[in-house]
Order: sequence, then structure tokens, then C-alpha cells
Amino acid sequence: MIKKLTIFYFIILGMLTAQDYLWPTEAGNLLSSNFGEFRDTHFHMGVDIKTNEVTGYPVVAIDDGYLSRMVTNFNGYGKALYITTKTGHIAVYAHLEKLSPRFESVLRINQQSRESYFVYQRFTEFEFPVTRGEIIGYTGNSGSSSGPHLHFEIRNLEDEPLNPLLHGLDLPDHLSPVFKKIAFLPRSTSTKINASPLPQVFDAYRDRDGTYHLPDTLHISGPFSIATLLYDIREGVGNKYQIKSLTLKIDDQIKYKAQYNHITYPETGFVNTTYDHYLSRLNEGRFHELFQYSTDPTLNIENSSDNGLISLHPGYNNLQCIAEDHAGNISIINGIIFNHPVSSISLELVDSNENETTFIMTPNSGNFPFTEIIPHTFSPFGSIEEKLVPTIQIREGKKVTFTLPTKSLQGRSLQVFGMNRLGAYSESTHWSPKSVLANIFNVTANLDILDIHQGLYLQVTLSQPIDGNVQMMLEHETFLESVELNQIQPQVYITDMFHPSDLVLVKQVKVVLRDNENSSLQQSIKFSWTPEIAIPGETATVLSQDKSCSMRVLSSSLYDTTAIWIEKVDQSVPVQSGTQLSNVYQLQPYTLALKDTVQIGIKYNDEFVFDKYMGIYAFDQDEQEWNYLSSQNHPRRRIITAAIDYFDAVTIIQDNDPPYIVSSFPAEGGYYHYQDVEVLRVKVDDDLSGIKSSEEAINLEVDGSKVYPEYQPLEQEISYRLTTPFLPGQHSLSVSVKDRVGHVAQKKILFRVN
Repeated sequence: MIKKLTIFYFIILGMLTAQDYLWPTEAGNLLSSNFGEFRDTHFHMGVDIKTNEVTGYPVVAIDDGYLSRMVTNFNGYGKALYITTKTGHIAVYAHLEKLSPRFESVLRINQQSRESYFVYQRFTEFEFPVTRGEIIGYTGNSGSSSGPHLHFEIRNLEDEPLNPLLHGLDLPDHLSPVFKKIAFLPRSTSTKINASPLPQVFDAYRDRDGTYHLPDTLHISGPFSIATLLYDIREGVGNKYQIKSLTLKIDDQIKYKAQYNHITYPETGFVNTTYDHYLSRLNEGRFHELFQYSTDPTLNIENSSDNGLISLHPGYNNLQCIAEDHAGNISIINGIIFNHPVSSISLELVDSNENETTFIMTPNSGNFPFTEIIPHTFSPFGSIEEKLVPTIQIREGKKVTFTLPTKSLQGRSLQVFGMNRLGAYSESTHWSPKSVLANIFNVTANLDILDIHQGLYLQVTLSQPIDGNVQMMLEHETFLESVELNQIQPQVYITDMFHPSDLVLVKQVKVVLRDNENSSLQQSIKFSWTPEIAIPGETATVLSQDKSCSMRVLSSSLYDTTAIWIEKVDQSVPVQSGTQLSNVYQLQPYTLALKDTVQIGIKYNDEFVFDKYMGIYAFDQDEQEWNYLSSQNHPRRRIITAAIDYFDAVTIIQDNDPPYIVSSFPAEGGYYHYQDVEVLRVKVDDDLSGIKSSEEAINLEVDGSKVYPEYQPLEQEISYRLTTPFLPGQHSLSVSVKDRVGHVAQKKILFRVN
């Protein structure tokens, strides 16, 4: 609890007299988050106002109106008030510590009558009027709050959140948004971005006048879309904020526009369609996706008739992205894209001595001779190492002779691109010295299936470069299909993009390594892969190869048709607490955004049929920990089931230990003055499944009488504010908590008050 002089609040109000509404708290006007920011499963629907990392600042009615709703919960907004204003808005104050005395008494009456901490009570305009500036509560940290702050919203009368910084609240801001990166994403089987079939991400560069640029002219052929990593900033704080609007233009024509003015609650679950889920899952950051799939739901933030799919006219095209913040500050990123078919090239070793190695590069197609050679070396393990600069480069017609230092090539493989005077790239070609090339029978191969923006790629990675070629065949249920591979690195080969429907009834992938000198010598490597094709509006089930893990896609799970499969994980992060009772299974495709949950099931051995406290856990890549999923055990079938909203790695774990009481106030055996005991607090913890955040799992008794405490799930703290002080003498505090698999911890705490 903190106390501030009233004069401080009036200073803040004086700063805001030009606004329609009062600022909702005297804690200050610094924000930690603003409207429309991306969260894992939703948009942020208001602004978070900093409270200097403490609780207890007064919050006030922003205008005349009435208390229309009062809510208390362990999760979500915790303790919250809803004020309907005379201007026809609803102001929401969330994560409060306590309410004003008259509202706190109303809350207590409701909790007692319901015999529950949980309250959801609506009021008419005649019951609890409020006046502009009236203190209605105090800032806190209740509910699913990661630290003390005030979450504040403005909604219309349909309960739809509006951007508070555009509807009555405003703050001075003179800093423009910041562009960090821009991604170019293939949208067809023929698309190449700087000669690559895969997404390409580039840094944004800022010049002296504040305009951002791409690092160079890009060469793109085929349809594509754009995503960008950017954020807004404000004076005096280091936080990163959502922008107000983002516009994409190609040759001055708007291709896509997003505006964060108004988001409805039915829309918030579709947040994963507005940022690039593929890049996010690869830990590249949450890029604003300036593209809308035909199967995506239309959201209020999307404000253009075009869906962001870009098909360029031949030659040079101008790209421009414009970001604007709530104060009207603008940042622009400009770029030039050259549209031209990609040429292939061949590379021939001409001569090599201890100092220099000479090659001839010849274009196999294309009308424009190459003017620049771009060589990179790769280590024997396949990682890119160094960009080389040719010491000599001679062009004869369309052929280019160039020389590289021999020392730089020792024990290394070479990748070469050509570039013509217009900025067009060739496909890459590769060369390795004999000392690096491996016999086809001495290498291993890995198969990766990449799900990228509703397309699938099959990628083969060899343990070493080979003196041979690589072929691929797909074994369908009734026929064998030969698939063309593109070599994109000395040891990496990839297919063109598949649509999921192209992979119906695939049973196996065969990779053939064929010797260059003797084509009859070959090594065949087989990979079992049996994807199921799942279609929106229909159900589909897929099993792991060992039949012990199943995944059922429901009719509501998907945005679009996709291939689904399950991989058994051979090496995984070990379980630190509890006992692992099954293999680890990776649900695929890992990078796919889900519209709704999918159902999973994992079998366990007969020996565990009478065991308790088992559940399915999913691995969180960001936190590097196993998280419990709400699970159901079916002993007759020896299977545990759960729902999951990400394609994560999953396994069965048995939680062996109950939760525990960490500390309490008052403490066991403590002796206190009655005025010092206003709020009872109990800290609890659990090492694996976590404390169950429900009233059924959390019980508190004071001197033998049941009370209705608050629980903060992130702090894992139970608290109860006394309505009357303790009388002198001995008192007791009895606490009981349950974890998410059913373990119970209990403790009775005795203390004295004078």
C-alpha cells in the first residue's frame, strides 16, 4: 500500500484537461503495454499503466456514469470494475487490489451470499452512480497479472474494446515507430526470393533523415507476401508498443492495411492470423503479417480491399511500408524489387595451385550476363562461414572466369551465385574439393518436413557433401512418384512447395544417393512418413509410427487444409521433476497456427494402470520446461487424453510430489500487534503440475471459519483482507491447496495477537 499527496493527482489532471476523459489513476501516465499487442492466444485489449511496481494507487471514474459491473476471479482480470459513462462508453479497471469502501462492502455482501470469492454482478444505472474523478478502487496485482499495474480498457456499449488512445485518452509522443526486419514469403511453387524457394528475412537500415531501407535491391520472381518486425517507442521508457496502423504499398498502390482501432472479443482468438506464426515459432519474433489467407476470418483491424498477395510487373518495382503511431508519428521503409525469371548456372574448376583456384561460371539460361560473382564457403559440418571476394574476375561473353585464394577453400565447400547488372540472382551452384567429398556409402541423411505458409517442403540434409547426386521418390499407396530436388547448400537439398493435397496416401520417402562415376552404385535411405490430410470442417486422426500417440483434428481446429503427422522424439529435454512414463512425441507441423484445439492421446503400459497423478505435459520451447495439460485418464484403454492449442512435443509424466506451503503471514508461532495484521498471506508452490487455480482447490479458514480468499496464480499467493481486526489472544490460519493432478497440501498455523 502506498500513499500520495492529493496535489500530485491534480498535477496529472491538469496535464490532461484537453482530453475527453480524466486519466484513470494518479500512478502516472507511463504505459507498459498498449492496445492490440500480440499475446500467445489473444490481442491485448487495453492499455497497461505502470504503477511504479507497487500497489495501492487510487483509480478514479474517468467521467460521470455508474458502476455497471463488478467481477472477481482468481484468473484473468482478477478484481475488476466496469463503469458505464454518460458518453456511452464502458471503462474497465482490472487487476485491482481493493475497491473503494462502498464498493468493497457491496463485493463482500455478494461473496457471502454466493459463498464464493468469485463474483460476476451487473448493476443498473440507478444503483451506484459515480462522479467524474471519484475514487472507485486501488491499483493492484490481482488475477493473471505479471506485476503491479492498472489494465484499463474503453469499450463501446456492445462490450467491444476500442483503442483508449484514440477514444478519449491521449499522451504526448514525439518518437516514430522502429522497423527492425522485413520478411519476404513465397506464395507459390515457382516463387524465388533472391533465387531461394524459402522465406527470406532482411534487416531494415535507417538513414540520417529517419527513413528505413532494405539492404539492397531484391530479386523476386513469382507471387509473394511481406511481413515486418516493428514496434513503437515513447519518451522516457524502454518498452516496445503496438503501432496504430501499418500500410503496404507496391508502386504507390495499397496492397494491405491494418489499423488497431477496434477489436471484438470473438476476434481475439484469431490473433495468430495477424502475425507470422512460422517465423514466431522459429523464435524470429512476431512479424506483422501483411497478408490475409482466403480461409482466414476477416478482422476489424484489416482495412483494405486487397489481401496482400503481391504479383509484380516485369522489371523494377517500388516497395513502401508506412507505420503510424497513436500520436501521428510516421516511419517509412522503402525498397526496390526486381522481377525477372531466375537463371541457372554451371561451375567448372579450371586450375588450382597453392595460391589460387580458378573457376568458370556459365549461365544456362537468361539474356543478361552476370557482372558479379558471390561465393561463400561452408564448413565440413554444413555451416556457412565466409563470403569471399574474387581476386580476379574476367567476363567473356556470358561466361565469367574468377579466381579465389586456395587457402580459403582448403577443407571447405563452395556455394556460388551470379548477379547481373539489373540485380537479378542466379540459382546457386556448388563445388567441393576431393578431400571434402564423401563416398555415398559413408554418409547419413536426415529428412525434415517444413510447413511454411500453407505449403510443405521436403528437405534432405547429408552428413557430408558427396561425389554424387541425390534423388527423391515418394511412395504413395498405389504409385511411386519421382520428386525433383534443388541443391540449396553443399549438403542440403529441398523440393519445390507441395500443397497438402499432393501428399494424399504417402507412406514412405526414399532418398537415393547415386555415385557420379558409376551410376550403378547407389545407397537408398528410406524414411517412414504417413501424413494425414486434414480439412477444415472435417475431423481427421493420425497415429505415431508406434501407434502409441494419436492426434485428432476437430472440425473447428484448422484455418486451412494441412498435412498432420506425429514424430517420436529420440532425444528430448529430460523431466526434472516427476517420472516420465511414455516416449516423447512431436506433433506436426510444429509451425502451423491452429484455429482451435486438437485432441491428443498417449498410451501407457499396463504396469501403470493403478497409478495416480499422471497427466500429459507439453514442452514449452521458450521457457524450456514441461507444462501440464488438463488431462483425463482412461484406465480401461490405458490411455490419457488432453486438448492442446499448439503443435508441441508431448509426453506422459507422473507428478510424485504434493504442493507445499512456502511461507505465511502471520507465521507459525508469531506474535503481532493487532494493527499490523490487516491482510493474511500464504505463499504456496508446486514443482511440476502447478497449483490448481480454482476455489475447489484452495481453501482458507480463519479461527475455524471458512473465508473466501483471493489467489494470485502467477505469484502463487493466497491472500485475505480482514474486515475487522483480530481480538487479543491465540488465532489459527488453516490452509489447504491442491495441485492440478490431485495432490493436496494442508497446514495449520497458530499465532498470537495483542
